[in-house]
Amino acid sequence: MKKVLLLITVALFSFTGKALAQVDVGVLGGINHTSFNIVPDQPFEEKSRPDFGCGLFVNVPLNESLSAQVQGMYLRKGGDLAITGFNEDVKVVSQYLEFPVLLRYTFNSGCVRPYYFAGPSIGFLLTSTQKASFIPADQEDNKADSKKVEISLCVGGGLQYVMKDMSLYAQVMYMHGLTNNDNVENPADYSESIHSRAISYMVGMSIPLGRK
Repeated sequence: MKKVLLLITVALFSFTGKALAQVDVGVLGGINHTSFNIVPDQPFEEKSRPDFGCGLFVNVPLNESLSAQVQGMYLRKGGDLAITGFNEDVKVVSQYLEFPVLLRYTFNSGCVRPYYFAGPSIGFLLTSTQKASFIPADQEDNKADSKKVEISLCVGGGLQYVMKDMSLYAQVMYMHGLTNNDNVENPADYSESIHSRAISYMVGMSIPLGRK
């Protein structure tokens, strides 16, 4: 019995070591191109704006091609709004801590490996401001007018370049906001719903936790 337990223990440690060796941790950073989808769209004209995003990720293999990838990101979202009757756009900037949980499929052949992914993301609002010359300074902070938690659907893909001790990445991700971020219940409010949209273009690198 002791021998059987010893063999099971050795096998478990061996399996754990192999699994750990395949887990990658990495960093991503780049441009987050963001905009709003406002209903009704009058008197607004939504304009997209390039902004910034960066973060960390952990990729855990499930089999030879499938893996689970969890990302912890700092993302700047928002957009520029042209409002009827005003000659200046309103610049809206919202800062989020974002956590995409993705199922990733990688074509494991050669050094250059294309991959695709999809999954949900939960974002936690840090700050939100609206700026224009006609907006008073004490009204620039509009965090109270926005939902504090946002759920999005993420899809995208990229390329992984596998090297001896690390991998390089280039990827594109589209985030489709599912949460109505309009937290204003005033009947005189112009908008019924505000949803975020974003396309991020990021590069990064990763290293394995153990030897492959």
